[in-house]
Amino acid sequence: MTYLTSVNLSLPSLKFRGLEENMLSKKEFVFDKGEEYLKNLVNKCFSFAEISKEYGFKSNPDSVNVIKKACAYWGISCDFPHKRKMRNHIDITCHICGKHFNRKESKLKCSKSGLYFCSRECKETAQSINRDLALAHYGASPNPEKKCIRCGKPTRNSSTRYCTSQCHTKHIIETKIESWLSGEWDGSERSGTLSRTIRNYLIEKANNACEKCGTKEWFGDYVPLEIHHKDGNSKNHNIDNLEVLCMHCHYHTGNYAGRKNGKKKK
Repeated sequence: MTYLTSVNLSLPSLKFRGLEENMLSKKEFVFDKGEEYLKNLVNKCFSFAEISKEYGFKSNPDSVNVIKKACAYWGISCDFPHKRKMRNHIDITCHICGKHFNRKESKLKCSKSGLYFCSRECKETAQSINRDLALAHYGASPNPEKKCIRCGKPTRNSSTRYCTSQCHTKHIIETKIESWLSGEWDGSERSGTLSRTIRNYLIEKANNACEKCGTKEWFGDYVPLEIHHKDGNSKNHNIDNLEVLCMHCHYHTGNYAGRKNGKKKK
């Protein structure tokens, strides 16, 4: 087997071990083109296969192997994964701090206002400085006609019914409580137990204290409170049948844990 020992550019002797005879012409062609030509191709292309095509070779493993060994000999770095990632990126400027950063071209279409930020901190700064800027960034006009159905504040865009997710949650809770008080809903979950929404409402209405003994704290912490069904029917969630009691007062009721029905006798 014959190895390449010299090139036309007066380069030091080089041996490519493990290559076949039919690849000697490719090696000579690559070294005839020179180091600068290969550097330009590395900066321009995104893979060894593309560099092979620029040389006029077929993008097969033999051609790629020749180019890899030439890059290793000249010390040329090939950061192709990073370059492939940045292939469709565009250099843009942050609207707040002026920092230059890259963003994928398809992502630029997501901004409805045409404003771009390098980080979440810059976006939140822009929203805190200018409310109109925040609305425009989310695709809403500075003076939107649509209002939140709970508090009446402007919504972010025409397709949202609430100003914030917190307002949405509060409206759901208030609607459930109103329907329970009006008798449209019995206040039970699917399992028949009392809804947590109604339980929290009753405890808050009782000012986080037992309605019988008035206990609110125990050793510096809130006392555990329970909902007592006066008639002993755990599925009768009428407001007149419910009472907020501490664990001690609840235990001493006549129907605690089914005591009235003979399930528990103490």
